[in-house]
Amino acid sequence: FIPADVAQKILSAGGLGERRTVTALFCYIVGSTPLGERLGPERFKVVMDQVLGRIITAVARYEGTVAQVMGDGLLAFFGAPLAHEDDPERAVRAALDVREAVATYARDLETAYGVAMQVRVGLNTGPVVLSRVTDVLEVAYNALGDTVTTAARLQGAAAPGTIIAAAVTARLVGGLFDLRSLGPLALKGKEAPVAAVEILDRREVAGKVRGIAGLASPLV
Repeated sequence: FIPADVAQKILSAGGLGERRTVTALFCYIVGSTPLGERLGPERFKVVMDQVLGRIITAVARYEGTVAQVMGDGLLAFFGAPLAHEDDPERAVRAALDVREAVATYARDLETAYGVAMQVRVGLNTGPVVLSRVTDVLEVAYNALGDTVTTAARLQGAAAPGTIIAAAVTARLVGGLFDLRSLGPLALKGKEAPVAAVEILDRREVAGKVRGIAGLASPLV
């Protein structure tokens, strides 16, 4: 599902052992279990390939890297090994595209099988260390701190069909998307609550992503 030019960029980026700041996208497919019970293994595999293919395509569109595919879940990174100045923005746009693509496909599934399917997405920005990239785009990361774990926990706290981002990610993209504050969330395994927001949609009129909110000054 990854276009050849994007795959080559990822493979050429290198970065083995480097500390990188990334935005982790953790996506979970809600409704896959009852669908699997109804379809049987062969047809279920075809359906899940279609769903995961749409998710991977959305990630690749913004040049993110799929790190793991875990049956009914997927972990991707924006910022390593291929890095861009606007990786947090790319991650949020990919998450919105994922939700829309799966929702479109899910309507056909519900008509055919009477089973609803949605996605939950968690986003978090922080440091990781790139530990392995192979020539078949198998990517393994060791996280410094809990960047990936927090993204997974945010995904678990999201309602079906919603996208939750940590406040650190929201601060980097707040001028571009409509957000709803969720306040501090108590997440499994976390000692302190994590400030989070829900990503609602793209803003019709994009604001600025740099500077300090509420302050403006002419260039002197």
